[in-house]
Amino acid sequence: MKTNKLILTTIILTFSLLSFSQQSIVFEKTYRTETTDTVIMALTGAQTSDGGYLLGGYAAYGMYLSQMMFFKIDSVGNYQWKKMYGSLPCSSNMIHDMEPVGDGTFICCGEGTFSTEGEPGDLKPTNSMIMRVDENANIIWHKEFDAGYHECLYELALTDTGYICVGYKSDMGKEPGQFLWIAGDIDGNDSNPKTLDMGFASQYATSVTTLPNSHYAIGTIAWSNSIILVVNSFGDTIRTSTFGNGYSEQIGINDISYFNDKVNFCGRFIPDVEVSEHFAYNYNCDIDLININEYYFEPDNSRFFSRGQKIVPIDNELILISGSTLTENREEDLWLKMLNTVNNEVLWKRYLGGIEPESIRDIIHSTDGGFLIIGESSSFDQYTSMYIVKTDSLGLGNYTSPGEEYIVNKDNVF
Repeated sequence: MKTNKLILTTIILTFSLLSFSQQSIVFEKTYRTETTDTVIMALTGAQTSDGGYLLGGYAAYGMYLSQMMFFKIDSVGNYQWKKMYGSLPCSSNMIHDMEPVGDGTFICCGEGTFSTEGEPGDLKPTNSMIMRVDENANIIWHKEFDAGYHECLYELALTDTGYICVGYKSDMGKEPGQFLWIAGDIDGNDSNPKTLDMGFASQYATSVTTLPNSHYAIGTIAWSNSIILVVNSFGDTIRTSTFGNGYSEQIGINDISYFNDKVNFCGRFIPDVEVSEHFAYNYNCDIDLININEYYFEPDNSRFFSRGQKIVPIDNELILISGSTLTENREEDLWLKMLNTVNNEVLWKRYLGGIEPESIRDIIHSTDGGFLIIGESSSFDQYTSMYIVKTDSLGLGNYTSPGEEYIVNKDNVF
């Protein structure tokens, strides 16, 4: 009898330890500086081999005094170190996106310069910036391109052998002017910049995703419409498709992702610019950019102002969409919504934030199944802060949640 009790106790203890070890790490952290003229901000990030996260963004010390910043935190959100890059003075040195290559290194893109030309006090150019770094933010290679008066790369996508970075370029007096994308190889040997002007007053590429056969789909905003471009590995345009009906209706693509043989993209839809109502949406279509399925999220509240900003594929049916919404008695909050793309059913949703505005920059699907939200907030400190939240796989965690309570469709088993 004692032996049986001992075996049973051992089994229960082992099961409890396994259950505990499989729980997601959750936390809410803010990182800030002590003065109004200094800002540190993360705009993107990726998980590292030690379970922590390498964040990319910028630090600004005043006018024309900003540098590209890498900011390392451990698996529970504790600050470890930061590194700065970029020549000064410069109007903008920033890391906008970061993707893991799979060997412990990362490709990053953004804007800025390493140029040392001219006198020490001369304003340095703001060029397109691409670099590859290791987990300690040591630079393996970097490239910068001078495509115009001002330019920026917002997002990148990878294949097994190459990358593409997308953004915009502008000439003097035109902000922004043309779509810009740069395709290259992982080793940084070759690169191929491309620009495209489709005649709109304002046009810039916001997002990109990898398609089969090393092709890419680029999401753009072109004044009152949005355009998806499909390009090959050399950056040559294969096809385009325009979404939207023009002024006064407007549609904007904020993020794009390919999975389960579908191109998914999300953003904000404005039925009439005179009414100032914004609706978050998710569209999907086939690889030829036809057979479009549309889904609009229900308004979060009576403000009727919401937008989708990031897509994270989960499996062949589920995607996590994150965004922001105006609230009735606060400012702007963040939201997470798990969407079943087969029947366009929201399985659960969560809201994050405090009284003051929050905005989302990026979201990472972590190895424990949870999500790391990278954003900024004015709710918790005297100055605007980096706002880093880690949730579990259901969007739950130890964080401020001012919106409606957690809901889940009982017909679905996680």
